[in-house]
Amino acid sequence: MKYIDEELLKVILEILKEGSGFNDPIAQALRTAYQKKDIQFSLRSKFGPLITTDSNIPESFSSSWKQNAFQVLKPDGGDTQKFIFSISSKTWEVLSCFTVNNAPFYTTITLNQADSTEQCLRAGIIKLMSSVSTRCLAVLKDYLQQLLNHNDDEFPSDDPYKKEKQVFRQIAEFSKNVNCVALIDNDGFILNTQGSLEDVEKIASHLARFHQRCFRELSYLGNTNLRSEIFSCEGTSVLIGHIERTHLALAISVQGVHARSYASLLFELAQIALAAIADEKGALWGSTIEKKSDAIRVRTSWFGAAQLVAQGRFVAKKGGKSFHLYSCKSLLKSEEDSFDWFEKRADAIRSGLIPCKSCNP
Repeated sequence: MKYIDEELLKVILEILKEGSGFNDPIAQALRTAYQKKDIQFSLRSKFGPLITTDSNIPESFSSSWKQNAFQVLKPDGGDTQKFIFSISSKTWEVLSCFTVNNAPFYTTITLNQADSTEQCLRAGIIKLMSSVSTRCLAVLKDYLQQLLNHNDDEFPSDDPYKKEKQVFRQIAEFSKNVNCVALIDNDGFILNTQGSLEDVEKIASHLARFHQRCFRELSYLGNTNLRSEIFSCEGTSVLIGHIERTHLALAISVQGVHARSYASLLFELAQIALAAIADEKGALWGSTIEKKSDAIRVRTSWFGAAQLVAQGRFVAKKGGKSFHLYSCKSLLKSEEDSFDWFEKRADAIRSGLIPCKSCNP
C-alpha cells in the first residue's frame, strides 16, 4: 500500500540527496548542507505541516515576516511561482507556493551556515524548490484525481453506496497515521467505517454528541454554520465535522506529530469528493441534499469567534470607512449581515475606503 506521506517524503529526500540532476557547485553545496543536516525542508497545507525533514519545525508560522509571506503567497489565479526569502545572519528561510484544485500548498526551506554568495545561492535554492514543488504537485494531483474519479469496480454493482465507500476507503488509506474514518447519520447511527474498528468505537460517542449539538443546541445561530471541531488525546487528533447540505457528520482520527494538519486536510478533501457525489446523485448515503446554505459566517470550534465566509479578497462593512481582510479581528464581534466584497485592493480604495490599521490589507 502506498501512503501519500511516505511518497512525498521519498520524493523530497531523493531531490535533496541527488540535487535533482543539478551538478553545479551550488547544488553540490546544498547537497553537502543536507548531509550535515544544515538544511531542513517542509511541505505544508494551510492547516500546517504535512511533511518535514526536521521534527522541530513548528506547526504554524510564528514570525511576522512568515505571516505576511503567507498572505502574499496565496494563489491569485496565475501559474507563476513566487519565492520569498528571509536572510538573517547565516540562516536563510525561503517560502514558495503551488496549488492543487485551488488549494494552496507551501514549500519551505531553512538553510543554516550559508557561506556561498547570495545571488548564486538564491538561484540554487529556487531550482531546488521548483523541483520539489513540481514533484510534490504531481503526487498530490494524482491522489486527488483518484479521490474524485471513483473506481466502482471494487464494489458490487448493486451496492448503492459504492462511490461513498470508495471515498472513505481512500481517505482512510491516505496516510500511515490515519486510524479510522466514520460516518454518522442524524439519529446517531454509524453508517460506514474504514480503518481500525477499535478506534471507531472510541470516537463514535463523540461523533454523536457533535451531531446533536450541531443541529439542536446551535440551531439558533441562524446564518452561522458550525462546520467542525478538532480535539487531541494521547497523541491522536480527531476531527469531527458536518458534511455540508446533509444531516450527516464525519469523523477522522489521525495520530502522529502533524495529526491536526492531516485531519483538517483530509476533512476538506472528503468534503470536495462527497459534494461531487451528492451533486451527481442528489443524495448522500440516503440523506436528502438540502438547499445550499448561504451562511455569512462559519465557526470552526464551539467557543471560537465566527469568521466571515470569504466572498472576495477584501471586505468592508456597509457604510463603513475602511476595508479589511475577511479574517480581521475587528470583524469578529460584528453582528452585521451586509458587506461589500472586493477582489482587488485598488477597487476598494477607488470606492473611497482606507486600509484597516489592524489587519493592514
